[in-house]
Amino acid sequence: MQHLSAIKDYLLLARGDFYQSFLADAARLLASIPKEASVNNDLAVPWLSAASKSTAQDDPHFKLFKLVLKPKAKQQQQQRPRASDAAAPGGSGGGSGPRALSVPSFDRNWDELAIEAQLPWPLGVLLTPKHMEKYNKMFQLLLRLKRVQLALEQSWQELVRSCGRKGSTIEHHLVMPLLALRHHMGLLIGNLQVYLQVDVVESNFAQLQAKVAQAQDFSEAEYAHERFLHALVSQSFLGHHTLTNHLGEVFSQVMELSRLVQGSREQGIDWDAIKEVNTAFHKTAANLYVNLRSRTLQQFDKAPYLRQFYLRLDFNGWVGANNLPMLKVVQADKVDKKQQQQEATQNPGVTGRPYAVQD
Repeated sequence: MQHLSAIKDYLLLARGDFYQSFLADAARLLASIPKEASVNNDLAVPWLSAASKSTAQDDPHFKLFKLVLKPKAKQQQQQRPRASDAAAPGGSGGGSGPRALSVPSFDRNWDELAIEAQLPWPLGVLLTPKHMEKYNKMFQLLLRLKRVQLALEQSWQELVRSCGRKGSTIEHHLVMPLLALRHHMGLLIGNLQVYLQVDVVESNFAQLQAKVAQAQDFSEAEYAHERFLHALVSQSFLGHHTLTNHLGEVFSQVMELSRLVQGSREQGIDWDAIKEVNTAFHKTAANLYVNLRSRTLQQFDKAPYLRQFYLRLDFNGWVGANNLPMLKVVQADKVDKKQQQQEATQNPGVTGRPYAVQD
């Protein structure tokens, strides 16, 4: 279990103090374009530096893990489903292959960061390359989420400095909507992070520990680990492209807001661009909330986790109240299209394409 705990620490970002130090030390590197010839050596510097400043310094398992940047072409090739996977358990069958896992993009230069692990026997049997690929998808999601949250924190710090700077010309009626936008972004990102780290990672890992402790042989432990990894991927919605697309848009909007705020020291705040980000974010967030409550998604096996995530977001009823108008519009549109489909079925002479609800 010590090695599995190490996997949780470094692949699932449970060792938060280490990654906080790493992102601080690697800030300048991650803000630049990676140099292909030396990128992995460049990453090793803040990686080892962060270990010396955190609890990872005394962890004997830290040396088993290495941070690398995967080549994009190679990564895309690895993600293509093989014909053999379609017939494998968990595949969709019918020749279509399993649904590829998708992670919301944040920084295309560094999106392919991944962990390489040198695990001792018998973990090398328990964690196959296919398992490591899924772990790295989780790692990429959680790391990008931390980077998004860090960008929001830095935006807040810069706004406080700008508003408190002597001779500041920022007007109160202009900055308040900007602060509200940053707060709304932080609410969404913060609750997503708590959901993933607590409700998904920690909760399922506690169940894995209990099942491994009760296992009578290696096959039982192997099955418990398979179920654990499946739960991580499923409950993180990595196979649900609609939700990951929404989150990718949110990540992009946070990055744009951070760029505008950080650049305000030299150029001032571009209020027209801020308004565009504000409009785009509230539209994306509203669509995300509507999709989390949609009856179509509630029919899937992920429904309890969708409701759990939405409950975290709407713990005080604010999200539901503010997005109720859009929810009614979407529901009314679905009712109209369903009626059109029924009319087309009753009148075969009328041509038209039947309506299909996308997940």
